[in-house]
Amino acid sequence: PNELQRAALDELATAWVAARDTIRTACPTQAPATSAERLGLMQTRLAAMIKATDAIAPPLAKFVDLLDAGQKAKLDALANERRAALAAGQRKDAQAPAACEAGYDPRYDVQAQRQYEQLVQQQWPAGEIASTLRLDDTARARLEVLQDTTLRTMETLSACPSKAEPTPQARLTAVKARLETMLQAVKGVGDALDDFEADLSDEQNRVVPAM
Repeated sequence: PNELQRAALDELATAWVAARDTIRTACPTQAPATSAERLGLMQTRLAAMIKATDAIAPPLAKFVDLLDAGQKAKLDALANERRAALAAGQRKDAQAPAACEAGYDPRYDVQAQRQYEQLVQQQWPAGEIASTLRLDDTARARLEVLQDTTLRTMETLSACPSKAEPTPQARLTAVKARLETMLQAVKGVGDALDDFEADLSDEQNRVVPAM
C-alpha cells in the first residue's frame, strides 16, 4: 500500500476500535431481571451495533476507493476465504445446510416450526402463566398475541441472506439492514409485552418477573 492507502487504513482501524467500544458501552453492568429489561437490553445493543456500522462505513469506503483492481481482488479473496471457513464450520451442524439453502423459508420447515414453538412455549408458557396469574379473557388474548409475535420474530430472524454481497461496502450495508430488521422485530415483541402487562394488576405484575 502507498502512503494514502496506509493513512486510510489507519483511519479505518481507528473507526473500528471506536465502533467496538460503542458496542461494549452498551453492555449491562448486571444481568436484566425481567423480560422487559432483557428486551430493552437487546434493543440497546442492536442500536449500538447499527451506530457502529454507520461509523465504519465512511472510512471503509474511503479505503476501498483508494485500492487498485488487483488490491480489491485480493481483498475480495480474503473475504471469500473467510466465508468458506464459516460455511465449513456451519456444516458440522446437521441443520445448518438446510437453513442456509437458497430460497429457504423457515415458515415451511416443519421441524423448525416445532422447535420455534417449543422455544416460545418455554419463554411464554401460556397455560402456566394464565393459571398462575388468573388471567381474564382479554389478558389471555394479549398473551396469545405475545406468543405469536415472538414466533414470527424467530421466523424472521432465521432467514438467511439471499446472496453474498460483492463488495465490502455492500456487505456492511447488508449487515446494517439485518440489524435494523432485528431491532424492529425485538421492538415488536416489546410492544406486545407492554400490551400484555398494561392491564395486569400490581400483584400480577409482581409475579411476572419470577416466571
